[in-house]
Amino acid sequence: MYKLYPKKTISRQIYIEGIGIHSGEKCTVKLTPRSLLDPAGIYFKKLSFSYLNYYPNKLITPESIYNTDGCITVSDEINRHSIRTIEHLMAALRAHNISNLLIENLTEEIPILDGSAIDYYNVIKETGVIENKIDYIEPIVIKKKEVIIADNNQFIIAAPSSDFNYEMNIVYSVNAAHLLLENKTIEFKYSTETAAAEILPARTFGYLKDIDKLKASNKALGASEKNAVILTDNATLNPLRFPDELVRHKILDFIGDLYTIGRPVIGDFTINSGNHKLHIALAKKLYKDYVIK
Repeated sequence: MYKLYPKKTISRQIYIEGIGIHSGEKCTVKLTPRSLLDPAGIYFKKLSFSYLNYYPNKLITPESIYNTDGCITVSDEINRHSIRTIEHLMAALRAHNISNLLIENLTEEIPILDGSAIDYYNVIKETGVIENKIDYIEPIVIKKKEVIIADNNQFIIAAPSSDFNYEMNIVYSVNAAHLLLENKTIEFKYSTETAAAEILPARTFGYLKDIDKLKASNKALGASEKNAVILTDNATLNPLRFPDELVRHKILDFIGDLYTIGRPVIGDFTINSGNHKLHIALAKKLYKDYVIK
């Protein structure tokens, strides 16, 4: 049987500095605890040096995601302000089950750090998490029938849990034209402990041959071997942390994308050639069916 989750936040403000992988700019994200007496919610706010540009706090939901091209970008209703590349931070927040938080940024991108979510996870762990033990959040529990999101041969099937010992049972398959991505499948049973050890350290990746084209379109301007696995024709420029690190990172993205719902989701997930667009489509469907029904 599934459990209820106490509302949680961080014990104090955290400032995290780094480089934006797409912008190439230095950026700082500030994480601020929100009162556990307030309703649950992870909010974002774009900061401004000018008093003329005041941006209100905006609740992160799947409906607030307006771009899924290469990362997920959260924005207000009229795109007056936005912050992109939030999926790794969201995966770390999910691992700690943070429910009440404000994410503030001066730039339009948060730091990529080492290309994974483990640094975000560790800094939150070191800072400390506090919880409200008398106020709980009910997770989304996939019930009865499957939810299917498909785009040609790409699909996600969300089904009722087959093993309540774990919060999510994930089978993720990829098939791309690279030795490390050709007909690869991982089965992963999610818990905070398994995620921290096996998924959150997995780094984002990209092809060396695509770098010039990406930079010409103002993408991957900050990408390097320090924050991504760089793929050559059938190998990598830098050592892997896991033999199947690239597929593990796809699971990391899925976890972070799904947590835009703002609460844990319990179920079995079969994913074939997923991406941010597909992940967020599932999140929107679950949000509509279970949260704002």
